Amino acid sequence: MLSGHGAEMGQIAGREAFGIPKKLADMIEFSRIDNEATAKVVRHGSTLFECKVDLTGQYNVSTASLFLGNPQPGEVGHSSDFFHEFKTTQTENGNSVFSDLNLVKLELESKVEVFTPGNLVDLKVKSTPDDPFGELAVMQLMGAAYFEYDYFSMDRTIQLAELDVAEIMPYLMTGRYDRGMMGAKSTYLTNFLSRD
Repeated sequence: MLSGHGAEMGQIAGREAFGIPKKLADMIEFSRIDNEATAKVVRHGSTLFECKVDLTGQYNVSTASLFLGNPQPGEVGHSSDFFHEFKTTQTENGNSVFSDLNLVKLELESKVEVFTPGNLVDLKVKSTPDDPFGELAVMQLMGAAYFEYDYFSMDRTIQLAELDVAEIMPYLMTGRYDRGMMGAKSTYLTNFLSRD
């Protein structure tokens, strides 16, 4: 989710150029007061994500460091994200077809300014028909971190595997597009526009 200055540019560059699922939120709210941080994401009037973190310097469980790390200020870190790239073509009938679906690995580099591990006290996720945030169950709160970086760069993209379009694309659609993009009638504004 993106919000605020540059959000539209980030959505188009991330989703269309790099295959990263991105949508515009109504609001992304973040607050840090001393060692307590909270975050909230709202889209189409629904709170999709909300969390509270106590920045104690330690994760809920020690194994969280395997995934989140504990980089020090000034350290240059390397990480990887996994995404899907595909081509979209409009047919003579006006519908779109997908092809050339690939799983790719995006290698990243960042220079740390601040990194504080924390105890994830509370986490709430919710799904809507357009946003499958709560699709996967939260089994255990492992931890979270407050992270500020000097720079963040995408170093290279590596193609890992070609995937079956018919099998995989239906699952990928809701992470990238709303139902209106797939032929469903949008009803978000009808309550504001109707008059009795």
